[in-house]
Amino acid sequence: MTDTASAQPGGMAPSKQLDDGGNRGAFDRLLDAFAEVLDPLLRRTGAAARLVAVDGDDGLTLWRVSGRTVDRLGRVDELSEPAERTVKSWGGRSVELRLGEGKVLRRTVRLPDAARDVFAAVLHHRLDRMTPWRGDQVLFGYEAADVAEPDGHVAVDVVATSRAIAEAAARPLAGLGLTPTILGVAGADLAQPVAVDLYRGAADPSRRRSRRRLKVAVVTVLVLLGAAAAGSAWLAARAEVAGDALGDRAAAVRRAVVERSGAQGAADPIATLLAAKLPDRSIALFVDGLATVLPDDSHLTALSVDEASVRLTGISDDAPSLIAVLEGADGLTDVRFAAPVVRDGDGRDAFDILATRAPAVGEP
Repeated sequence: MTDTASAQPGGMAPSKQLDDGGNRGAFDRLLDAFAEVLDPLLRRTGAAARLVAVDGDDGLTLWRVSGRTVDRLGRVDELSEPAERTVKSWGGRSVELRLGEGKVLRRTVRLPDAARDVFAAVLHHRLDRMTPWRGDQVLFGYEAADVAEPDGHVAVDVVATSRAIAEAAARPLAGLGLTPTILGVAGADLAQPVAVDLYRGAADPSRRRSRRRLKVAVVTVLVLLGAAAAGSAWLAARAEVAGDALGDRAAAVRRAVVERSGAQGAADPIATLLAAKLPDRSIALFVDGLATVLPDDSHLTALSVDEASVRLTGISDDAPSLIAVLEGADGLTDVRFAAPVVRDGDGRDAFDILATRAPAVGEP
């Protein structure tokens, strides 16, 4: 690692340090990371004009940049009257200060690609070894390669300067009522935003505004998503209740049709079909109920079901116990053996059981 230039620190009172994310919440760090991606895009596509101050060999020169158009306003100590009006009307908008190469220090370090999220904190702790200034007197920025090297490390270009150097360069701007919001390096195309901001966005009011707007947008979206989820759950619950109510009404209508046809004494085939669909007369539901109550050691070889009775034939390890199991199950009564139990060569009981079906609700 080699220095492009070095400079001696000037005397100054310690300034407030930039936040490296150690004391911030996960949401704020995630928001900052998202804003870091959006900010360069917004600056490239935005039509807002920028004021750029370049610290060159002949002093500090001001430039007005709008899109790809770059207009020289002049040195700060020899501005024309129109240029002064432009500067005085600038207000609190963004002001870029670009230092000459002789006032910055460049380093290239290699860091693990897995530590991308904490590069700023890692570099902050290395400033005492990377620069000739105390860590609390250093302003720095960095740019990491997009692709990691085969060993899993990333080349990170670090640009640093002392606070004293930056403040000395910005002093002429203070006389014009301007305060730098972005600190970069001269030599690049002025129409392009600085690649590395040594303030790292801490002094840029546009970035603070974009973060506030982004935070409001994220919170608004989360609130809307929460409301939509609650509304969906409410609608689903209402639909379930309505479905249950519709099923109950359908069952009541079927029973009413069956009762009416029985009262009229008519052998209506439609009424017969409707009766078979009632939950307490459905053959399918009845068979399912039998399968539930029969023990695992018993199985049926034949089943006969009509409106009044049920006949079950099968094999069981303990046929006599089936009488108590079936009595009362699914509306069965008078459960009894229709024939003697016969034990086969395997020691299992062959049974033939007869039972009476209880009448359905509404039947005589």
